[in-house]
This record gives sequence, C-alpha cells and structure tokens, in this order.
Amino acid sequence: ICGEDCQVAQIDVCLLDLQLMILLVLQANHMVSNMSHPEPQVITAVIAAHQHNDKQRLLRLISVDAMTIPCITVVGTQPIFY
Repeated sequence: ICGEDCQVAQIDVCLLDLQLMILLVLQANHMVSNMSHPEPQVITAVIAAHQHNDKQRLLRLISVDAMTIPCITVVGTQPIFY
C-alpha cells in the first residue's frame, strides 16, 4: 500500500458519490489457492479506499465525522458481506 515501496491495491468495483468518495467496495477473489480466506484482499482494498477518501476529503475540504465503507467479496459465486 504505502511506505518506502509504493504498491497498488486494486479494487474490482467501487461505488462513488458525486464528491468522488468511495462508498462501497466489491472485491472478487482472484487467488485460486486462497479461496477459503478472502479477507486479506478485502482489507487491502478497504485500506486503499480509505486512503483515496482521505485524499479527496483534503483536496475538496469535505468534513466527515465518521464513515463506514461496506464491502462485498465474491468467492466463486458466493458473496460475503462485510
């Protein structure tokens, strides 16, 4: 995500509002060997979404007291809601 080596976390689908804030994250599980544990991919996607929202909030001077970003991950054809 960030540090000395910048890495990119890819989000499959996200829902944005008019101020370009991410409201929902949908992450499909692409790792065939890790089908029973999709949480690490969802966590990295939500951290990336949070960082994006912070940048948008600072650029646009948006005041946000608290925000919950719902997440959906799909393993095969089974959705899991967070």
